[in-house]
Amino acid sequence: MERIGYMWILVAIGLGFGSTLSACTTSSDTTVAAGAKPIQAGSAYLVVHGGNSTDVDGHIQRALVRHGMQVSMGLAENVPAHVDYVVKYADFWRWDVVMYLRKLEIMFYRQPAGELIATGRWKNSPLHGYQSAEKVVDETIDQVFTKLEEQSGATPQP
Repeated sequence: MERIGYMWILVAIGLGFGSTLSACTTSSDTTVAAGAKPIQAGSAYLVVHGGNSTDVDGHIQRALVRHGMQVSMGLAENVPAHVDYVVKYADFWRWDVVMYLRKLEIMFYRQPAGELIATGRWKNSPLHGYQSAEKVVDETIDQVFTKLEEQSGATPQP
């Protein structure tokens, strides 16, 4: 009888450990519009947030430049007519001893019609980590470019 009770304790510990580990994982996904073509090097306008998100503004700008984009930035009401893409984002931060990124969504719109072609999403785990916002932005944007290229049958560029 003691042996059975001991086994149940081990099972409970194992399940608790497993659920703790699963709660430590982040998640990400990218949704692309049906028939959306890969993003070609061109111009992009990043709708900035400023304030607490100025770092994210800069991270997104650098990631887009790394993908061959010429990036201008400004407010949503000042989108220039001549850009190829508009990039918007939503970042959600929380406090736990220090600020940490809870969730990030980056949306790509093809101009001039303003059609949403892709959304990259990243979400921290319930037992969150303190991931680098720059790394999260880079990975999310890389996933958007890759997924659009894969959908079209093109070879993803590094």
